[in-house]
Amino acid sequence: NGFTDQILEPLKPTSIPTSNVDQIHGAASPEVVFPLVGRESECAVLQSFLQRSLGVGTTGERCLYVSGGPGTGKTCSVRAAVHQLPKAHVFEVNCMDLSQRSVAGFSDRLAQKCVDSLGGTNADHARCRLARQASPVGAAVAALRMINGPTVIIIDEVYQLVRRGGRSSGSSGDLEDLLSLAQQPEGLPVAIILIANAVDLLTRANLCLGCASLLFTPYDKDQLRQIAMARLDMSGITAALDKATVEVRVRQVAKQSGDCRQVLAMCEDAKFMSADATG
Repeated sequence: NGFTDQILEPLKPTSIPTSNVDQIHGAASPEVVFPLVGRESECAVLQSFLQRSLGVGTTGERCLYVSGGPGTGKTCSVRAAVHQLPKAHVFEVNCMDLSQRSVAGFSDRLAQKCVDSLGGTNADHARCRLARQASPVGAAVAALRMINGPTVIIIDEVYQLVRRGGRSSGSSGDLEDLLSLAQQPEGLPVAIILIANAVDLLTRANLCLGCASLLFTPYDKDQLRQIAMARLDMSGITAALDKATVEVRVRQVAKQSGDCRQVLAMCEDAKFMSADATG
């Protein structure tokens, strides 16, 4: 069908309005390009995962754990890859924003997002509240059954749902329940992408269910240089920073952390200085 044709398109550069994809590489410019500069291979893995998970009749993996240090492009790349699927329902929940940081709390938030996206009624919300009595993810399962089409669930800062010391006996640490959403409702393609800094989170949570993993390593100096030059070029201020200044900063960041946000901050400063000079 049309959706299958869309998700099976090969990876290719695509312009994405930043109004539709929040904070892609911290972007404040009119558009970015998919795949992200310096993360081409990771974006290809993400696209392949979505192909396997959301294809009609697929039996492939439906869960992907994306890990890596801060500023390595995890959330940006996930959002950019998912944006290539305009016919999919996409719901993102950052677990840091949950008042109840548990699987049940996440389930309630996801259910609310699902029902609201459909313009649901009070009766729909009540049905989800009733379903939460059946299991920690009952509310989300009930809401997902209202969605008519392939669905991607992005769960950022997922470590907030795991207590220290590993998996708990309660719902707040039950990632197994969380990933069971990938099998609900039956027959409807659902893909779950978990995002966190910790590489070993699934191991510490004693999670035995199959879940593919994708590690984002710190950016090296060549990748950071590519990102900086692409951002400066996109902003039309390539000449605002001499190559020596860029190179020194790129090497410093690569040695210290590999956090691309520090290089992007340099580019933003150059942008503002250029605007002041021409203003």
